[in-house]
Amino acid sequence: MKFSCSNYDFLTAINAASKATVSNSSFPILETLLIEAGKDIKITGSNNEITIEYVFEANVFSEGSIAVDSKMLSEIIRRMPEGMIDFEVKDNLNVNIKCGELDFNITGISGDEFPKIPEMSYDEEILTSAESLLSVIRKTSFAVAQSDINPILTGIKLEISQDNMKGIAVDGYRLAIKNTPIDVYSDISFTIQGRALNELSKIMTSADEKVSINLTDKNVLFSFGNCRFFSRLLEGEFINYNNVIPKEKLYRAKVEVKELIKSIDRASLLAEAGGIINPVKISYDYNSITITCDTVKGHLKEVINVNADGKETFTVGYNCKFMLDALKAIDDEYVIIELNGSITPTVLRPEEGDEYLYIVLPVKIR
Repeated sequence: MKFSCSNYDFLTAINAASKATVSNSSFPILETLLIEAGKDIKITGSNNEITIEYVFEANVFSEGSIAVDSKMLSEIIRRMPEGMIDFEVKDNLNVNIKCGELDFNITGISGDEFPKIPEMSYDEEILTSAESLLSVIRKTSFAVAQSDINPILTGIKLEISQDNMKGIAVDGYRLAIKNTPIDVYSDISFTIQGRALNELSKIMTSADEKVSINLTDKNVLFSFGNCRFFSRLLEGEFINYNNVIPKEKLYRAKVEVKELIKSIDRASLLAEAGGIINPVKISYDYNSITITCDTVKGHLKEVINVNADGKETFTVGYNCKFMLDALKAIDDEYVIIELNGSITPTVLRPEEGDEYLYIVLPVKIR
């Protein structure tokens, strides 16, 4: 096996595929990248949950395959000067990598040992833009459950209906919903592990490119540019999130997003001091909201003027991180905050439309 290629193309492929590899695995082959030379060069990384393939053009002199330690290969290519790289597999799986006067020799593993990726016949294909998919991932992934007590909640549910893509994530303390229009008329839903979608978002370098989504009953394939990204679908029944959304509201206020972020962020200095998470209290009144935090480290009080309407006023305790995560996902200048009481969910939604909806549950305050 022998080929030559540019340092840039090689490193780009390595960086993408290596996001599917693992470190310190009980299966060392999962710490490697599979390099295959045929008509083009294909580099593959896999951890048995996700698999990433990246294909690029090169001057191929002889075909073959080899598996090479991902971290070692990445560091070698990263440290090489710009220019053309010569890659050759010699006897005894010895890998020779040259660039100019720089000459590396490392030991590889037979490509036959790398996990086989079965060819699958996909039942459904959806074409969308990277921009739409990235928006859904970035605006909901913060609300994915970190514990796998209920595995389905470690994922983001994608609902595609008519010409809309909706992403939903919930971890038991908050709910995130993001809608984005797409040029597809379909009706399907599936749930993908949040970690997998976060890795996908890291290798989608252009928001303008088109993404093909192919589905089976257990797997999904995202194809874009030079890359193919495989992931298993999460099995199980996703929470009926519509039952979580309050149907009524007793208080409604229009609040400047950046001002509220700054205020809660200041309160978090006390709330998170000393390694103990203390609640931040927000008192909702007719023409103002008051943010307070009382801890052994100190006291903060700040008043923000708002446009509000409602029949009652409330004081609610929050985990400041949960509230900040939701607010930081909002691009609008203003947000509508709705609630029905001090111990009921707080809803954040846009002034008009349904582009997003975030729900944060309260915490007990003394």
